[in-house]
Amino acid sequence: MVLAQTIISGLAAGSLYSMVALGLVIIFKATRALNFSYGQMAMLSAFFAFTLLSKLHLPYWAAFLLSLVFAALLATVIRNIIRPIKSSDGMIVGTMAMYMIMTAVAGIIWGWDPFPFPRILSGEPLRVFGLVISQNNVLIFAIAIVLMLLVYLFFKYTMIGTAMRSLSQNPVTTRLMGISSSMLTTATWVLSGVLAGVAGMMVAPTTYLAPDMMASFLMKTFVAAIFGGMTSYPGVVIGGLVLGVTENLVGTYVSSDLKGPFAFLFLVIILLIRPEGIMGKRVRMLGAKPSSAFKKPIDTNRPRLSLPKQLILIAAVFVIPFIFRTNTFLMYFINIVLIYMIIAIGLDVVTGYTGQLSMGHGAMVAIGAYTSALLTMRLGLPFWITIFLAGIVSALFGFLLGTTSLRLTGLFLTITTFGFGDAVPQILLKWDSLTNGFRGLKPPKPSIGAFVFDTDFKFYFIIAVVLIIIITLTSNFLRSKTGRALIALRDSEAGAEMVGINVAKYRILAFVISSFIAGIAGSLYAHMVGYVSPYDFNSTVSRLLLCMIIIGGTCSIPGAITGALLVNAIPQLLADSKNYVDILFGVTLLLFVIFLPNGFASIYEKAGELLKTWFGRLKQHLAEKS
Repeated sequence: MVLAQTIISGLAAGSLYSMVALGLVIIFKATRALNFSYGQMAMLSAFFAFTLLSKLHLPYWAAFLLSLVFAALLATVIRNIIRPIKSSDGMIVGTMAMYMIMTAVAGIIWGWDPFPFPRILSGEPLRVFGLVISQNNVLIFAIAIVLMLLVYLFFKYTMIGTAMRSLSQNPVTTRLMGISSSMLTTATWVLSGVLAGVAGMMVAPTTYLAPDMMASFLMKTFVAAIFGGMTSYPGVVIGGLVLGVTENLVGTYVSSDLKGPFAFLFLVIILLIRPEGIMGKRVRMLGAKPSSAFKKPIDTNRPRLSLPKQLILIAAVFVIPFIFRTNTFLMYFINIVLIYMIIAIGLDVVTGYTGQLSMGHGAMVAIGAYTSALLTMRLGLPFWITIFLAGIVSALFGFLLGTTSLRLTGLFLTITTFGFGDAVPQILLKWDSLTNGFRGLKPPKPSIGAFVFDTDFKFYFIIAVVLIIIITLTSNFLRSKTGRALIALRDSEAGAEMVGINVAKYRILAFVISSFIAGIAGSLYAHMVGYVSPYDFNSTVSRLLLCMIIIGGTCSIPGAITGALLVNAIPQLLADSKNYVDILFGVTLLLFVIFLPNGFASIYEKAGELLKTWFGRLKQHLAEKS
């Protein structure tokens, strides 16, 4: 009886995953990119319906229909905002920016605290053969089946549905037939928006209404979509149901602590065995030329800064703390910025120079932080040893993730890193016996003999030295033969393989180096702050890290440094308007993806070239006069 009840509950959860995943797949088939803002489209639609129900006191059916109209309009607006973005990576980042904007808008209008959403059916649960099934779950089952049927009939028997299928299968032929691909893509977004509206109205009564209500669903809907097949609507529904039942069985019979991170484990298994899903079409995983919005030519022979300039910069780094020594808050802030600079440089190795979009880099920082904290607290090892061990442990996880990436590329690799970043904080939270759970850890401050680095001023010099070492080693590495191989891999895996570059070796190497740097930064963070918890490394951290290298400029160490400074400085400058920080980040990210994909680095590179040209002409003009 317990088994049957567990399966029924799993089918109810799986139906919700299927509903959300259907809309994701519709967009994917039309654009070959994932809409990371889809969950927030559902969330805003649910909030809109709640306002109609609670403020205007409209009947449920009217609020439901109007929320679908709202969702369709919202989808149209988002489609037009990100229309200029052409690459799949750019679409991912663009929709992620919309995710940030919509979350902030909901928080500003309706607040951040969760509250209940009225159920459609609230009567006594049904009892069938001893099983208890709520009326709401029965309704969810019914709507999921009806939606799948309607989507099937729409694409099978309507003219616009047939045109949409044609667009997803062969865009060039569709355009040659005189069909507007732009209008069809907009229609696809509208349909996806309507499905998001339905999903929001179904999910809200089963959980709660809040700006982050869809956060836990996003990863699971990705898993459902990939398991069923990103190109198969029936497969997506099956995938959602299988995931819902399986995670419920794991939570009931294995451990409830595994229910959260189970989706990631399930995802890795799927992607390693059959990445195209059980009903999807086979896809080519290696050898493809990835579509990236952030590529730019890289001149590895560009002259470095002269030795006098390098010495001036290093001297400036060590003078700064003496200027702000008495301002404890500013010293703390500077230390945090320097740590994020280290992380951003490491992330740029795998995302910028290798072209593999990583959305879970915060997890590598978390692994380094916890490794260092546990080794100092449990084994009594000194910080000077644990900082390197933290980098090594993170590098081992990078090796495992890099090994997984051998069968994956592009979209599938991005989802894997996203899942990894989502799973690690959950594991740290649940593994109470090792990590102390939500209470976190308090690692000691490092010391040399009797001298303890117990102030932000003292700790600054440790971070500064590490940053200088990381910059020097990374710069030399990227100019080496191995660094050039990574860049060749980014531009074309097939081309790199043809000239004898071992694709598998260099892919893994990029993840290992990037993770090693993140682990070292995590160790610095843990001991500098003196406290570390799973909440310090949630998915928001990974998004902000990605913002740093995109705003600053990929494939550029100065760009990574600039991005880390800006992303950390903006919230401080807007401390009195924290609700608007995410909106500002989202809008900035959109503007950079659309108009300046190479970030701030491209601005001062171009400015430097112009100044060099101008001074050259001035020098020539003066020489001619003399």
